[in-house]
Amino acid sequence: MYKLKWNGYPVNVIGCTDKSGRFHSFCLAIMKVEMETDFTLIFWMIRSLATQLLNLQFSPSVLVAKCANVIANGFSSAFSNDFVRVNCWAHVHRNMQKQLLTIKSEKLRLQFTSDINALQLAHSVDSFNKAVALLAEKWDAIGEDSSETVKRQTEQSLQHFVEEYCDRYPGWFEGHAPGHPSHNNALESTNNVIKTEYTMRSRLPVTQFAKAVNYVPFDSKVPKKEKNYEEVYSLICEKQKMLTQRSDGVITTFISKKDLTNITSEQVCEYKRHFHENHWPPFDTYVEMRMSLWAVSIPTENWKSSTCSCPPFLKKHKCKHLIAVAATFNPTSIPISAKAIVLGQKKKRGHPAKATKALVRD
Repeated sequence: MYKLKWNGYPVNVIGCTDKSGRFHSFCLAIMKVEMETDFTLIFWMIRSLATQLLNLQFSPSVLVAKCANVIANGFSSAFSNDFVRVNCWAHVHRNMQKQLLTIKSEKLRLQFTSDINALQLAHSVDSFNKAVALLAEKWDAIGEDSSETVKRQTEQSLQHFVEEYCDRYPGWFEGHAPGHPSHNNALESTNNVIKTEYTMRSRLPVTQFAKAVNYVPFDSKVPKKEKNYEEVYSLICEKQKMLTQRSDGVITTFISKKDLTNITSEQVCEYKRHFHENHWPPFDTYVEMRMSLWAVSIPTENWKSSTCSCPPFLKKHKCKHLIAVAATFNPTSIPISAKAIVLGQKKKRGHPAKATKALVRD
């Protein structure tokens, strides 16, 4: 960590590397930032430190920040205009929760929130743009069928959402930057812990400040729990829920949800037609189809670059569907301990039962 100053403001810069010493990212803890030039200087300092200390030409291609133009402009001034801007999903969610309070009907508020959450899982830019248009059509129709007061409330919330978070700051859905975070909660959480529990908003020496950072060491390999493998093996045994297709060195497996007993070629063709052609009649059909099947794509050359369309993979970049398909085609394997449970039964949980009495009287 390096403690610097400019314009009288203290700046704490923390470099992050993995176990091999390879540089990954910088984290900043800044007391006060007011102008775009300040952010330009911050990013310039990061670039300079990466070159001087790590001999690395640091040129990030993705910026995850809240909807603040001064941060994006400072980033482009220090690095390049060619980058993907991710607007923090958590900020969008919180701000829309405040905006939706203008709708007095709790039922409509919950429905609007549910639609925004479904929209956030869009897997591509084209799907997002099409889904936004369908969402606007849906809520225009709801407003037309309601009273003048409800109509005015829904129109204001819809207009704010479309103009602010679909036209001006659209980069908050999962498919905008696949493989990258969709929010910056981890960094803001760390900053909050430092301020409230350690520094008390006072300046600290470098050694004392370093002990206050509640970081987690970076590791490229995420450990998988036995419970996850049990779910994977259970999914493999239900082969009727999978349908596999091969094309251009990619194995694509479609997996149905739990409430579907099997999957047919007709369902897959309908699913692909909707997503490839972006042909959706209403917004609710988009949500229903989006959540009906999961598509797992595994390149035969490198299975670790596989993808899945399910929400857990989009959020955490790992899921049981991907591991199950990979284990089916042998790029990976399932531990023997996960196969010890008899199908149709669940592993016993909790503490073992108390010992029975040695002497039982009739």
